Amino acid sequence: MDIFELLKKDHRTVLEILDKLSSTTERAGKTRQRQLEQLKQELLPHMFAEENYFYPYILDRTDDKEQREKVLEGIEEHHAARGVLADLESVSVTDERWHPDLLVLKELIDHHIEEEEREIFDVAEEVIEDSSEAGKNFTKIKKEQKVHV
Repeated sequence: MDIFELLKKDHRTVLEILDKLSSTTERAGKTRQRQLEQLKQELLPHMFAEENYFYPYILDRTDDKEQREKVLEGIEEHHAARGVLADLESVSVTDERWHPDLLVLKELIDHHIEEEEREIFDVAEEVIEDSSEAGKNFTKIKKEQKVHV
């Protein structure tokens, strides 16, 4: 599968989990905890593979300041998402503060995916020579990281 198809598939999976989580209530503690773990299993390896393969691949092949800035912004959005995810994990899933944190994470990820698919993909399409090979490399790095989550 080509890298763009893989990334979009991952994005849809993460958004589905976030949608399910955002519709839960404080009484659904076990469901929230299970879905939060599922979110981490999908999101963290994906971000790791983007940061360690996809984004560096693009940065190594473009000198265009605007294109580089878009990619670097994507990396910073990952850092922000990790921070909110850490906040989610530091509070009980039944705490009234948990759901607002989840909504912030969802907004961050929605925004990130929209920009990535609209802007970063455009840059990547210019520099990636073999999107199927890139997809294989991305999948390998993601699978290796999944073991550590």
